[in-house]
Amino acid sequence: MNEYKITQEQKDFLKTLTCQRLTDSLENQELIRTFHNDINGGLARNLYQGWQQDEQGAVVYYLIKDKQGRALFYFSVRSGSLHTPGKTQRARNLFLRAKRLRKAMRTGDGPKWALEELERHKVDGVLPQEVCDQIESRYMWYKELMNTMEDYMSDDIQKKVISADRCYAGVELVHFVKNTTYEDLWYDTCMCNHTLGEVVFWEFVAQKVIDMNKLVGCEYIYLFAADMDEEERALIRFYHDKLKFHVAEDLGTVRPRYDDGCIFMCQRVEDMKKSKRAFFRDYNKPKAIAGV
Repeated sequence: MNEYKITQEQKDFLKTLTCQRLTDSLENQELIRTFHNDINGGLARNLYQGWQQDEQGAVVYYLIKDKQGRALFYFSVRSGSLHTPGKTQRARNLFLRAKRLRKAMRTGDGPKWALEELERHKVDGVLPQEVCDQIESRYMWYKELMNTMEDYMSDDIQKKVISADRCYAGVELVHFVKNTTYEDLWYDTCMCNHTLGEVVFWEFVAQKVIDMNKLVGCEYIYLFAADMDEEERALIRFYHDKLKFHVAEDLGTVRPRYDDGCIFMCQRVEDMKKSKRAFFRDYNKPKAIAGV
């Protein structure tokens, strides 16, 4: 028997919380005016401006309400995509490397790595002709390849297309914001040692993504973390430790200017499903209360 598993009483409490799409009720137009966030007031204003986005289906907003109808939290999502770096960029990098190595061979001047590489091939202080021919041949091959790519990319339409080795369907968690007015109320009534943000993500956000995945392909959920605390990085640590996002080193995406300066984080949907089960399996494990 798992002593840490979520209890029936706790399940019943979670059932008193509702997740409602913003535009499903006109009453929400007035309700969101009571929404406040003391950490970043702009996050509350985003909700005020989100009605039109939700109506148009550009970004879908959800309100989390308690049984008294108070708005405790909101989050928003939209579809997106991720990708691994494309061959075009790698080919360009290799061409530049060959070009610099060729210049170093011809002039004796260049970056340190190029001069060191040439030095390793020298015999009695002289670079063999065979090595020179190989460097020249490599440079000409990459130059021809780049010319071919540039001819292809000169087409106005192709200029707008990003070439990638592989693309992944994803969903972006655009906003994830608590109403700080009711923060103390949550800890008085939640019957657990989890923050509201943890519960909202695993109970509602994760389930929305799982439901979406039944209809369309979706391999990743991702976000752009706007962490204003550059030293502590508390928000990034919260996303990583509590919500299981990680900083993506081998994946890329398109970041809107709105999120300039934010940290790109993601997790696989399959991993999220497993983490959701683990969250409720260990719901009552003792731990410190910290985070969102």
